[in-house]
Amino acid sequence: MTIKLTPAKNQDPENVLRLVIRFMHGDADAYTYGAFDIKMPETDLKEQLIDRILKGVDCGLDLLTDTDYSPFVIEEFDWNSSNQDSNGIPLVGSKIYFVHEVQHKYWKERRIDLGTVVDTSGDETVSVEFNGSTYVVPIDENNIAPETAIPIFVDGMQCKFTVDGVDVSIETQGDCTCDGSVSAYPSLSEVFYFDENGKKFIVSNFSFSY
Repeated sequence: MTIKLTPAKNQDPENVLRLVIRFMHGDADAYTYGAFDIKMPETDLKEQLIDRILKGVDCGLDLLTDTDYSPFVIEEFDWNSSNQDSNGIPLVGSKIYFVHEVQHKYWKERRIDLGTVVDTSGDETVSVEFNGSTYVVPIDENNIAPETAIPIFVDGMQCKFTVDGVDVSIETQGDCTCDGSVSAYPSLSEVFYFDENGKKFIVSNFSFSY
């Protein structure tokens, strides 16, 4: 048999935001990298959208190494007179994100969904309707947020959220200096954007201040 080598066309992706994440492993000063592609819509406001995505990524990376976290990005919160009263209680009829658990046959799933406030007469709770069911939710920043918030959900080693219809999913790596059950420390290393023609751009000058 004679080995045959056939030239392959190297085609860059189109409409993709590529995140390169660096993972620091324990005290060994060891680093690994992972790349994650995010499918982007065609929009004239791509710089603003990328900035919002990267702010969510920055928060999400922190949450992957923090077991005691609020599942909502602080940026974009907008509690105001149109969605809460003077006592800070969400108004009936307003849309809010809320944290709840769904009981499956053998396990519980923790979810963040967008529901409608239907009752505020509870003691430090509100009743929220979602998909025909009503949920009683505590009134605090770890359980509810206004519709303008960006909810981030961490499930084990994976972080997921949606910004303006764009789905973002990042999976961390287990720390190789222990048994791998905890996340190596992630940080954003490089960001690239590929436009509708596959042209590659380096993304820079983004800010993580809130």
